[in-house]
Amino acid sequence: MPWLVSGKLDEGICIHSYNLAVPGLQHGPHAGGLQSIPSVIHDAARVDGCTGVSHFTRIVVPLMRPTILFCFVLSTIGVVNLFYPGIYLTGGGPLYSSETPSVFLYNYAFQYGNLGLRRPAGIIIFVITAVVAWMQFRVFKRGAQAEEG
Repeated sequence: MPWLVSGKLDEGICIHSYNLAVPGLQHGPHAGGLQSIPSVIHDAARVDGCTGVSHFTRIVVPLMRPTILFCFVLSTIGVVNLFYPGIYLTGGGPLYSSETPSVFLYNYAFQYGNLGLRRPAGIIIFVITAVVAWMQFRVFKRGAQAEEG
């Protein structure tokens, strides 16, 4: 397919294929998080005059912070480990345009036969992913502290 390997649309197609899967994967945690909010809290907010957008931003979102953080971390890990669109659709794309870290590891291990590079690169990718997840935890913790104070 010339439109897929032209280098203009391959990144967008890979991102879109991942975005089709993410809502289904995150529906469960979000539904569980919403159901875990006691109805007493919703009733108390209505009695206090909290409706519509203010109810969502002041009641639901703060109580859903752990669930939102969980989904952000899972999405980050999922993007780093994204493999199938990059391999099956474009093979890494022209000029490595749709090559993800997982595709990079695969190519160096099995296509180029360089198993020695695969292990340190995998460790570096793991450390980068862990640091990004840690930063997400810090940002969410700081936001929760700002809301309390």
